[in-house]
Amino acid sequence: MKSLKVRTIKNITRILLVFSLFIFGGCSVFKGSTKINMQPFSDNTAILFGEAVKISRPFQFKNLEIYKDVQEYEVIKEKSLPIINALKGIVYYSNQIAVIYNSRLTDKQKNVQLALYLEEAFSKVKHKERLDSIGLNKEDVELVLKDIRNSERYLDGIAAADPIINTIVLGLFDGLDEIEAGISPIIASFESQILEEFSLAIDNYLRIKNLQNSTQETLSKLYLFWTKDRTILDSLLKSDLSLSYYFKSADSVSQEEFQSAEDYLFRRLGRIDEMLRQLDDDRIEYLAKKEEISNWHLQVDEKLSIARNAIIIWAQSHRNLGKGIEVPPLLDISTIMNLVGPSVSKAASALIPP
Repeated sequence: MKSLKVRTIKNITRILLVFSLFIFGGCSVFKGSTKINMQPFSDNTAILFGEAVKISRPFQFKNLEIYKDVQEYEVIKEKSLPIINALKGIVYYSNQIAVIYNSRLTDKQKNVQLALYLEEAFSKVKHKERLDSIGLNKEDVELVLKDIRNSERYLDGIAAADPIINTIVLGLFDGLDEIEAGISPIIASFESQILEEFSLAIDNYLRIKNLQNSTQETLSKLYLFWTKDRTILDSLLKSDLSLSYYFKSADSVSQEEFQSAEDYLFRRLGRIDEMLRQLDDDRIEYLAKKEEISNWHLQVDEKLSIARNAIIIWAQSHRNLGKGIEVPPLLDISTIMNLVGPSVSKAASALIPP
């Protein structure tokens, strides 16, 4: 059921992306406009930068620090680096768009500068596999840069960059999906190491708890025997052979014998409590590590959500900017849901069985 919900959320997120392309991309285009207010786009970029900073902050491990060297965790760290770098790159690119737009250059010169910036940005990527990880290749980039340089208006140049932006966005979503898929193996690895470390303490704890439960049950049966049912003494003695010492005859049990057996069981419970207290430190440490796994999982889920939301809305902002549409302030996901709610609800009903 949980995997179905996760797949559903991812599918709805992708539907939101498609609908944002359709709805916002279909607005009127002010073809005759050469000046638009870039401040909202710059503000959106600043917000995106803040989100990128949140995402790039590592989780502060405390109790799980010794487990961080597991292969599964190293894999997800490696996969997250291109995502973080791409988000930061988007922020730098967005700032450059605004700087060039506000310069005194002609539109043609602005497009040359925009293409030059992108060319230099891609040339600084030392490892080709980092471009591959977000779905880009050198040949496609060169074609897009040519289209940007050949554009007459600056906004057309920005629009010409859309193939790169769309490829990056889809690559980022694929990367986020891979990170999400890597969460469960990491949790399984953490829990396996915790179990290995605390296996002896857990076994001792369970044995002592079982002894505590059985002693409490025996004490309850002893009271039942003394107050209501004298026929259960045989089964009581068979279930706890240590009580035989306190009863000389099953046919006749004195008040003193009953009290001796009762005192014995209370002493046993007292010793059991002492043994459990000796395991308190192990129990507290074990529970703290289990709780930290949950906290880490929640934080990763939150970062994935932040990244997806920010990418969706920034891509829409960039596309509208290229079309000459005034870019609104950065929307949150609830606003998008209000705009495309009916369509998404219909799509979601097809994804989630009744």
